Amino acid sequence: MKIAQPTVGKGFAYDDSPQRSPEWLAIRAPRLGASEVGDYMAKGIKGQYLAGRKDVEKKIAFAKAFGVPFSGFVNGAMQAGIDNEDYIADQYSSQMGVELAKVGCYYNNWFVASPDRDVVGTDGLVEIKWLFDKEWSEVVLTGAPSAKHYDQMQGQMWATGKQWVDYVAGNGNTGRFVVISIKRDNDRIAEIETEGESV
Repeated sequence: MKIAQPTVGKGFAYDDSPQRSPEWLAIRAPRLGASEVGDYMAKGIKGQYLAGRKDVEKKIAFAKAFGVPFSGFVNGAMQAGIDNEDYIADQYSSQMGVELAKVGCYYNNWFVASPDRDVVGTDGLVEIKWLFDKEWSEVVLTGAPSAKHYDQMQGQMWATGKQWVDYVAGNGNTGRFVVISIKRDNDRIAEIETEGESV
């Protein structure tokens, strides 16, 4: 199912091109993506930006200079997430009794977000992650996503105007997933907006 008129955050536009399609990549490549916000903003104990910020800047500069996406490395967890996304979405939809819709991307001049699913008829989204045992155990024990995934979801809420995201973390070894609801954090969103404008 597609959403005919999705909600968008202030200053954002929406494009319904399927994720990972050439049209989607053309929008995605020259912008800071929600999935990169954590790396872009991460700082060390002395307040210095970490190497991830430079890596993100290089990818964006490459796309702007050459008009093609930077060809990055897809690790095992990322590929597993892509391969299992539909299965987990279907399981979540069935267990939660909600209807989900795939979406394209929400973007402004420098930022873009592509949530995994919109929860139809609500103020929420779903972000699906397929985690290996170590990270999945940490999520289960702490009841919280990693800082990087937290920032990704805050960026998604900023771009879409939504108020919550259900973080759905699956694990192949156990065949299980957990759901953690993340609320909109306007203070963190303001930090993302301030930091990202310099990209």
